[in-house]
Amino acid sequence: MAYTSFSWNGWIKPTTLHNNSTTGFDSALFGQFDQSTTDYSFYITIRKQKPYFGFYFDDIQGTTVLSSGKWYHVCLFKFHFKLKSFLLLGCICL
Repeated sequence: MAYTSFSWNGWIKPTTLHNNSTTGFDSALFGQFDQSTTDYSFYITIRKQKPYFGFYFDDIQGTTVLSSGKWYHVCLFKFHFKLKSFLLLGCICL
């Protein structure tokens, strides 16, 4: 996945959200870990009430502040062009 493009999307309805910068609690949505290969592990979580995507050194945080009890459609696109990656993370609240 290090040199490919991919997308991930899903509907989420958070029941509990953390906004504590000192403890750093995250609410995990999805993750994949491969310790044998560099740049192949990633995770999607909610950090400080916002969607967060971690992929080696290409991390990005969404701008939408999520609320408990509401449905959100979370989308992530990673486009790879030569040696550069572009990430976009978006949310729609229903």
